[in-house]
Amino acid sequence: MTREDALALLRRYEGFVPFLDGIAGRFPSDGSERKAMRWLGYAQGAAHALGYYTLDEIKAHSRTGIVHAPSRASGVAKAYDDAGNDLDDPLQGGGMWADGARSALIACRQRMAEILRGES
Repeated sequence: MTREDALALLRRYEGFVPFLDGIAGRFPSDGSERKAMRWLGYAQGAAHALGYYTLDEIKAHSRTGIVHAPSRASGVAKAYDDAGNDLDDPLQGGGMWADGARSALIACRQRMAEILRGES
C-alpha cells in the first residue's frame, strides 16, 4: 500500500467514524509512507476498539479500499441505534453524526460497560 492509498482509505472512514472526520486533511504534506501507514493503523485500531468495525471488516477495507457504514449489529452504532437515534440521517438533530465527539464518547462508555458486564 502506498502513502496515497493509505490517505485515501483514511478519507473513506470520514463520515462513518466521527472522531476520524478530517484526519486525512491534518496529515503533514511532507509525511512519509511509513507515517501514513501508522496513521491508518491507529485509525483502524481505534475504530475497531470502539466497536465500529470488526477485524474482518477492517481487513477487507485494507484489501479492497471499500469502506461501508458501521453495522447496526455491534459497537457504537448499536448503542446509538438502541438509544433511538437515526443513523440514516446525519443532519437530524441528535443523530449519530451530528452530535460528534461527545455522543461518541457516551456511546463508547455505554458499550464498554456492556462488554465488562458480559453483555457483548
